[in-house]
Amino acid sequence: MQKILIIHNNYKITGGEDTNIVEEIKMLKEKFEVETLFFSNSDKFNFFDLVSILFGKNLKSDIKIKKKVQEFQPNIVYIHNIWYKVSFGVFKILKEKKIKTLFKIHNFRYECSRHFLVKNHINSYEVCNACSNSRSSLQIFNKYFPESYLKSIFSIIFSKRLVKALKQFDIKVLVISKFHKSKIISNGIDRKKVYLLHNPLDIKSNYLKKTYNPNSDYVVFAGRLTKSKGIEHMIQAWLRADLDNIRLKIIGDGELLLSLKDRYESNQITFLGQKDLDKTQEEISNARSVITCTKMYEGQPRLLTEASSLKIPSIYPSFGSMNEFFPEGYELSFEQFNYKSLDEKLNLLKNKDLLSKVSDDVYQFVEKTLASKHILKQFQNIKEYEY
Repeated sequence: MQKILIIHNNYKITGGEDTNIVEEIKMLKEKFEVETLFFSNSDKFNFFDLVSILFGKNLKSDIKIKKKVQEFQPNIVYIHNIWYKVSFGVFKILKEKKIKTLFKIHNFRYECSRHFLVKNHINSYEVCNACSNSRSSLQIFNKYFPESYLKSIFSIIFSKRLVKALKQFDIKVLVISKFHKSKIISNGIDRKKVYLLHNPLDIKSNYLKKTYNPNSDYVVFAGRLTKSKGIEHMIQAWLRADLDNIRLKIIGDGELLLSLKDRYESNQITFLGQKDLDKTQEEISNARSVITCTKMYEGQPRLLTEASSLKIPSIYPSFGSMNEFFPEGYELSFEQFNYKSLDEKLNLLKNKDLLSKVSDDVYQFVEKTLASKHILKQFQNIKEYEY
């Protein structure tokens, strides 16, 4: 049995990417011997981290990586996020050891934060769909993190090095949508090195016989409560729709929670705060639908694909890679930033025959494309393919 070492740097606040990796590890253990080496940005920032960001090498993390590689002797090292504890030393170590290396990119940070000048990131008076940042009329510097110039500078240095490393090293680059594949190739990465590998869905057997209930009295949004998720537009559209006897349940935490709760909590809208994965799935599995008004490119929208695996329809903005995860001609997607179009889709929540049909369609689609068994076969093909 071949050995795979998975290296990942967990984010300070756990997000969908961290959760997806847990699912992928579970999948890979069906055919491989798997060990992990995790780092975390929740650990205190130290001198080694500063050196890592400035010079691209973290002596402390490199020692851990070398030790793990020596002990485990992996055939493949599968890398996910390396910002910022891991550093680029990992690529040099694996090159010296002649170990096959895969690197999966889950987001578009590299594209937004690799320019010092904002004009190379965002056109005048526009909003970036990859990070939701906007540009003021007199702005010159690309302040990727609005709260910090220093963190933005560090991110720019990191992203420039990342794109350079992906060009320089013998690495197979994995992305999770066709849209993302075209984006990364446009950034100068050799198309022969770039492969499509969706995140796997664990379609649980206890839901296979579940019957969708189009009479459910609520709809769910689950995710971070930030401006980039379009939460307020979603709430205002919900209030305009005035859907009798259907509530909007909002699950999650974030910078907008308290202000939104203070202004909008009512019989129509309920804020449930942060819930663990099982409780969130339980809420979704009994909903009439899920909804998102995200303003950002979503690599693989976890809320929506999980809902589909539970036979629950989704209302979402049609742009970026979103349509890749739904059947052709899907009837509940709305035109991005066209909130009259959103109003029309919300009114379709009254059409129970349509919802029942959509429920069957989305489940069949993700079962054929995103179930773990299919993604595992794709992974096995990718690791063997020589470019």
